Amino acid sequence: MLINLFFLFILQFFILFVLSKFAYKVNLLDYPNKRKIHSKPTPYIGGLALGLYYCLVIYIAKIEYSMINLILLYSLIISLVGFVDDKFDINPIFKLLLQSIPVYLLISKGLYLTDIGEYKYIGIINLGYFSKIFTFLCCLLIINSFNYSDGIDGLLSSLFINIFFSFALICFFHEKISIIYSFIHIIVPVLVFFLFNVSFLKLPKTFLGDSGSTLLGFITGFVMIFLYSNLLIKPSILIWPVALIIYDFLGTNLVRIFKKKNLFQSGDDHFHYQISKKYNFRILEINLIINSINFLITLLGFGIYYFFGSLFSLIGFVVIFFIFLYFKIYFLNLKKI
Repeated sequence: MLINLFFLFILQFFILFVLSKFAYKVNLLDYPNKRKIHSKPTPYIGGLALGLYYCLVIYIAKIEYSMINLILLYSLIISLVGFVDDKFDINPIFKLLLQSIPVYLLISKGLYLTDIGEYKYIGIINLGYFSKIFTFLCCLLIINSFNYSDGIDGLLSSLFINIFFSFALICFFHEKISIIYSFIHIIVPVLVFFLFNVSFLKLPKTFLGDSGSTLLGFITGFVMIFLYSNLLIKPSILIWPVALIIYDFLGTNLVRIFKKKNLFQSGDDHFHYQISKKYNFRILEINLIINSINFLITLLGFGIYYFFGSLFSLIGFVVIFFIFLYFKIYFLNLKKI
């Protein structure tokens, strides 16, 4: 297994290195401007490299879960959609329509929620006729929540690793050990990308781009659905590793609605930018802070779930969101909401 993982590590390293050099020749570059913090043109082929890697890994690694293989295969489509957006800056509504294609394809393969779990005093919350629509909207929410969290070197890739480490812990305690092998294969290329993204040992700097951020959100969303629908791990615990990303997406858009700003407009009102502006932290410090907050929220959620049950876990998730929103508004210096 270690030899196999080492080979896949080298494979992703090779893909990223070659694509990053090729990007300069065909102008697949993100240019600096007043909103962006990088100082020179940088390739945005990270997501495309991940999509290509995942297409190869399903044939090399022999992952035993067919649905995981489908998720990784269709992730290439969402990365291509993001790649087109990176290159041509397409209309947000049209981008959502294109993102809907791979989401619909996976749902049509049977990967969707028929209920959102069983809760004390309530019972099973069945979705009935709305099951596919609900799944569709949840996946688009997670995909675009991940897109919001990209913007600082190393942040989204490290958060993704953080999230899948938490998923692995959940599976370990639920005695679903075999799926952890699949998670390792999902994490390895993101770890390699992280090294390029932060220019470790002077590696050529590479960005995820929209192709990468949406790909990571796509994989995360459908893996969560798989863990419940196929392995019966309850949604009320699976939501906690992605809590911070979802909180920031919802909080940012609520504040924008309050301030009557365009929801599709790029801006520096995301949580990581707010912390950076407020306290003048360096990039490494922001990464450590955000990942620590994410992991602490996850541990808190696990504690609520295991000590108080699914219903209180769901209630706690909502309560902590409003606590997060309060601090987000405080960072924005709003008097009231």
